[in-house]
Amino acid sequence: MLTAYDATMARLFDRGGVDLLLVGDSLGNVILGLDTTIPVTLEAMIHHTRAVTRGASRALVVADLPFLTYQVSPEQAMHNAARLFQEGSAAAVKLEVDYRRASFEAWPRQPALPGARLEGARRQ
Repeated sequence: MLTAYDATMARLFDRGGVDLLLVGDSLGNVILGLDTTIPVTLEAMIHHTRAVTRGASRALVVADLPFLTYQVSPEQAMHNAARLFQEGSAAAVKLEVDYRRASFEAWPRQPALPGARLEGARRQ
């Protein structure tokens, strides 16, 4: 897995045989020059995810759900994840959760959306 934020890098990584491309909310730091990822919006993630999916022909593209786009409610999370699929053409979404505190039992079971789960108590 490598991180890409635009079509050019996605195309290079894809041609190089990278199987999984992450569009991370770290674009706030790397591309937008922000000190933190907190201001990164869902619209920015959709924009960059769409660019990466246009550049990748075979790699699976996973997009981060940015801060406060999934923490309020399961319904909010599902709605925003669906936007990354529909508008950004993501193949899966990733969200960072402290599994010691989070409960996913109340999350809607339908529609089922593909996601990526990274185990650990700390952000990667």
